[in-house]
Amino acid sequence: MPADFGFVAAYGVTAKNVLDTFAGTFTKDIISPKPNPTAELRLTPEELATLYQDLVDMGILDYPSVFRPELENQSGTMMMVQPYKTYLLTIRAGGNEKHISWEDANQMSTPRAEALRDWFTKLQQLIEATPEYQAMPPAEGGYL
Repeated sequence: MPADFGFVAAYGVTAKNVLDTFAGTFTKDIISPKPNPTAELRLTPEELATLYQDLVDMGILDYPSVFRPELENQSGTMMMVQPYKTYLLTIRAGGNEKHISWEDANQMSTPRAEALRDWFTKLQQLIEATPEYQAMPPAEGGYL
């Protein structure tokens, strides 16, 4: 893993959950009109190394900046869901930066879509297991 590896990952409905490994912060979407809280949160070096290796294994540098997996699979049925998750990822490694955005409204199950969705799920599980996250206020309400 390059010494400068880090990322800003945003996810969820409107991508308001944001982990910034450069700043060491996490902002939680609490859905309410109240401001979203931000807490100090740093992943361990081991967690960062695992997330880095997962990105390498999935070939993240080959993803387009605007990821649209429906263009990868023109056959079959497509569904649309509301509300849907949005994923934003900015990665820095080895002096290079990569930006990816994805509005997952159609729930495509292409290998690259599944890999990116799984990476964000793993990240979310790591975040939610921390005491910093658990001390944050709960979400209020929901999205329609």
